[in-house]
Amino acid sequence: MALQLRSDPDRSGTPPPTVDLTAPPGLVAAHDPRRDFEPERLETGLRLHSVDPGSALGVLAEGFVYDVYRTSEFCAESPRRHVEESEPWRAGSTLHVVTDDQAADRIVGVVRTIVGPFPTLPTAAHVDGAPDRDGRVCEIGSLAVHSSQRGLGVANELHRAAFVAGFRAGVSGFCFLVEQWMVDFFTEVYGLPVHPLGPPRHYMGGDVVPVAMWLPEMLDVIALERPAVHAWAVEDLEETLQQRLRLPTRTA
Repeated sequence: MALQLRSDPDRSGTPPPTVDLTAPPGLVAAHDPRRDFEPERLETGLRLHSVDPGSALGVLAEGFVYDVYRTSEFCAESPRRHVEESEPWRAGSTLHVVTDDQAADRIVGVVRTIVGPFPTLPTAAHVDGAPDRDGRVCEIGSLAVHSSQRGLGVANELHRAAFVAGFRAGVSGFCFLVEQWMVDFFTEVYGLPVHPLGPPRHYMGGDVVPVAMWLPEMLDVIALERPAVHAWAVEDLEETLQQRLRLPTRTA
């Protein structure tokens, strides 16, 4: 079973009732008022860590995701305090964890990345047939953010960490499961070329859509439609990786 990206729909308005699978993302007009949109940053005092699920922080992070999902009734009760749907992919995955330096071991956000051929990833269970893509794909899932974080800074930093992890792993794209309203949110606000891979299906408490973004289209589109989002997504990449991704190298 697959992992879900879950969030609060109140942050982006009323969820759309359906997803149009026949309308692939396209380039928006140059006068788009969101062209200069800049993602909200992580607050001072919060730090990002990328860890193995079996590490000390990783164990705490798994428990944090479980608590958030149980509160929202996204998963069944587990004596291990694990989201059991994640178990088949736990080994070999990476947890990206945001902590609050002002509180001992206080976790405020988590996301998981899993890298592999698309048919081996959680999203594939919700798709009839694999996309015609070569190479490995980065699955993004297990997103959980503390209720105190009402802004998008933590969620943004977790997604950026997932993108960087995928870039460094040399993937051909990213896949994930999202609620219907987030398809439009990612496309309209962040300019991401999100492609639905199938119709919505009920899973873990709600209807989710299997989606993907493919390189180099992802970077090419946001570079044109959302230049500030593009700069934010790649700002920490090494020069050799920028060259591999066909990005302009930094100058002194």
